[in-house]
Amino acid sequence: MPRNIPLLLALLISLSGVIPAAAQTSTAAEERAAVAVTQKIARLEAKGLYDVLYGDLHPDAAALVAEPVVVVRYEELHANTLVGEATVTEISFEAWVWPVTGLRYPQTAVVSFVKPVVRDGVPAEERGVLHLVQDDDGWGWFFGDSQSWIDQQVARYEAIRLQDPNAPSRFQNRRDADIDRFWARAFAAAGREYLPPDQVVGFDDLMLTDCGATAPPVPEAFYCGIDETIYYVANFRDGIAGDVGGFAWGTVVAHEWGHHTQDHLGLRGSLHPERSSRLSYKEMELQADCLAGAYAADAAARGAITPVDLNQALSLTDWAGDPPETPIDEITAHGSGEERVAAFETGYPGGIAARGIDLAADADAVG
Repeated sequence: MPRNIPLLLALLISLSGVIPAAAQTSTAAEERAAVAVTQKIARLEAKGLYDVLYGDLHPDAAALVAEPVVVVRYEELHANTLVGEATVTEISFEAWVWPVTGLRYPQTAVVSFVKPVVRDGVPAEERGVLHLVQDDDGWGWFFGDSQSWIDQQVARYEAIRLQDPNAPSRFQNRRDADIDRFWARAFAAAGREYLPPDQVVGFDDLMLTDCGATAPPVPEAFYCGIDETIYYVANFRDGIAGDVGGFAWGTVVAHEWGHHTQDHLGLRGSLHPERSSRLSYKEMELQADCLAGAYAADAAARGAITPVDLNQALSLTDWAGDPPETPIDEITAHGSGEERVAAFETGYPGGIAARGIDLAADADAVG
């Protein structure tokens, strides 16, 4: 039985955000459109299509909260609920401030509704108010009525995800989310806690990170272990995705995610690996290539990539090799194209452990 739900009740009632203002003028077409959007939202909720519902979120709201946070919130809130058709009881157009950001929207459709529900076997009639604001893509709705409430939903999602590695990822980019879920499953299978990178951030101008300031064109992509964030030059990403292919860019992200995993496990590079148990910086890079290959193998096994995607990844990995004159002990050495492809193919299909990583071992034992 689908988990039908009441229309944005607890989430979207934000009466405190309505500022006193004279009603705005509206056309009959605007009123019909607002009612149609309300009915569409009700149908999506009734069918449990929360990911599609997220697509109708106003851009200002979508910029603050990732799709999985919204999906998980709805799944929890609306379990074991049957709902009837929503009836619009009143619609007006007025100025409104979204309490989360303080942004003011001069022409907001304020739609009041009522609908019958059966929650946990108990019939009831529930009322609510939906705020809709028009943008270039149509009328969008808003999630939550305070920043603290949204923060609570994010924290709740993170807690659920630690318990369920197959829960939706908090990363909005689909490839980033897929890589994230791959590592969540791997750590869960090894009985270890998984902590994802903080962010994946693109930039096209001077960027201040906890690892220092950086600016295009180099480095094109890197992982900062201090703020646990993957950074990349936006034009570099666009060029790779456009000229080589989307999964080729995904391989770059998977490589940097590999560095996050190394950091999480306590692995560190050294200029003098012969004097310690650490790997050389070059070997650390090749190990990250191996981990990118392990992700590709998992994606292929799930049917998430094609042979064409794999060839894109291999072509880019070969192209990204060091020039022949690069010293082996250079701190920025990544390996020749041939070495990098070999490392990638060690992980594909050898998996995470193919180049010396044992997730089940203690970090000290691994490093």
